[in-house]
Amino acid sequence: MVNVAKQVVRTSLNLTDQDVLGIDCWSHVTGLASQIAAEAYKVGADAQISYLDDSLWRSWFEMDEKYIARKSPISAALAETLTAYVSLWGPEDPSVFDRSKPERMAKADPWIKEINDRQRERKVRSLFLGLAQVTPQRARKYGVNFAKWKRIINASLGADLKPIAAHGRLVSKKLGGASDVQISGEGTDLSVSLRGREAILEDGIVDANDIARGHLQSSLPSGFVDIAPLETAGDGEVTFPSTPLWGKMIRNLRFTFSGGRLVDYRADKNVEAFANYFKASSGEKDRIGSLTIGLNPRASYLGGFVDHFVAGAVTIGLGGNQDIGGANRSSFDFGATLQKATVTADGMSVVEAGKLSK
Repeated sequence: MVNVAKQVVRTSLNLTDQDVLGIDCWSHVTGLASQIAAEAYKVGADAQISYLDDSLWRSWFEMDEKYIARKSPISAALAETLTAYVSLWGPEDPSVFDRSKPERMAKADPWIKEINDRQRERKVRSLFLGLAQVTPQRARKYGVNFAKWKRIINASLGADLKPIAAHGRLVSKKLGGASDVQISGEGTDLSVSLRGREAILEDGIVDANDIARGHLQSSLPSGFVDIAPLETAGDGEVTFPSTPLWGKMIRNLRFTFSGGRLVDYRADKNVEAFANYFKASSGEKDRIGSLTIGLNPRASYLGGFVDHFVAGAVTIGLGGNQDIGGANRSSFDFGATLQKATVTADGMSVVEAGKLSK
């Protein structure tokens, strides 16, 4: 088992006695949050834990919309203070989404974006920990095996980063600057351009090179290459078999792109989960935002939950992408994954039927 707290503090974020760490913590992972804060204290950093639970979160989005739309003074103050941030985001039981409405939540988008922009300006580095989302309640809600999910996360955390990085450099070289990228598979035939764009190797560490390029976010588990396609040059269709969103499992979600813009979306089941989220959001939400190639050989598929870092997985994203060198300005950030896609970049094979090419 990986010492997650030590990995977060000493490797992923490389905290020092000059850092101020914020930790967003849900009730079911307070123990891990405490371990991370304690490890931060060992290197002399300051740390604060912000607590949430399902009931408290529901109370927030049920209050008057004028208060949801009001910029949080606490969040604004923290944006001027924090130098690093860890997200242990829940909820524990996604049934709480059944009583929420994306259009109400979207009232907070303008001030959240303002705060995110300020943190980006201040180069606040951040880390998302997927462990917080591994709960029995979530597994039951989406119809996945909890024990298997937990095994996948633990195995992925223990993957050897050296071969991941080596393969990632090869994938990055093929993708970076490619003018003609073709993505194909069952129900999928999409062309995008990466001309002028640089691929980012995501290895769970925010280092000095990442910060210099403006790539301030990472995640654990990790292991993938991210790149922002040209936002005005994506054409074709892509079909995602399973996509969990807002307490629902969307089946066969199909996107149609023209000139990089999402012009149509359909699904065999639960399309309203995406529709409600999409319609409630603002900014350049309908532009293609990212292409992600998974690298982690110890990860395996679980119906959309941890799929994006499975070796050979292909993920297409919509919306905000400034953190990976794109031009989309939006608080909307959505991605879904293909399991057996084929990807070529200027004629070079990157992924073949879900397997990384040599």
